[in-house]
Amino acid sequence: MNGILKQVPDSDIALFLDYDGTLVPIAQTPQKALLPRAVKDTLAKLSKLKDVRIVVISGRSLKEIRRMVGINAVIYAGNHGLEIRGAKISFDHPISSDSRKAIDSICSSLRSELSSLKGVLIEDKGKTLSVHYRLAEKKDANKIKAMIEKAVSPFVKRALIKVTEGKKVVEIRPPVYWDKGKAVAWLLKKLKKDAGRPILPIYIGDDKTDEDAFDVLRNRGLTFYVGSKGASNARYRIKDTKEVHGFLKALFNIKKEKQWEK
Repeated sequence: MNGILKQVPDSDIALFLDYDGTLVPIAQTPQKALLPRAVKDTLAKLSKLKDVRIVVISGRSLKEIRRMVGINAVIYAGNHGLEIRGAKISFDHPISSDSRKAIDSICSSLRSELSSLKGVLIEDKGKTLSVHYRLAEKKDANKIKAMIEKAVSPFVKRALIKVTEGKKVVEIRPPVYWDKGKAVAWLLKKLKKDAGRPILPIYIGDDKTDEDAFDVLRNRGLTFYVGSKGASNARYRIKDTKEVHGFLKALFNIKKEKQWEK
């Protein structure tokens, strides 16, 4: 890890961080995935360095991810980048009223259809909808996904929504040409313009939705996939969330030392 960090130049850094599975271990329910105090302290120290910009980019809603992290100097991108706030940045990707109504209808339908199955959590995040089944019985997993498929199919055919899957979660989103990769590219362009000098992007993530960002930053920065298994387009791997924290601490120490040298 230290060898990789030696590649960090004396330019500004844009540090993009996923939340669940990256800053915190995957929890049984979203509410239980609390940011450890030590990790929060490290992020807070990094956010105070003049040449570091931190972006937490998550599938969670903007309101929730801001509450979970709770550091004012951080830029927050919720709903996979559909809504962004921080550092005088305010962005909301437009969503058609028909797509919003479709998501509302699916949410209502699934709450009714899946109510008899234990361990299913339906999370309405405003612009998107997530159905978590981590706590469900293994024997029910295929049944749950089939019921979701039935509920979303009419709206997918009308191009009112799109559906993606993550780790024991199904995401229902508006069919917009936007993802974490597009959000990272947009933010990086804005941060470079505001800084008036080069910025090195560093992205750390663990799920399928992070692959879009890895692709965008290919040959442009440092990308890290969190996990020892599974294919990824990231350039490097980090074993787990503990090693992510170790990386963040090492990054802080190197950047702080460089500032002292100037």
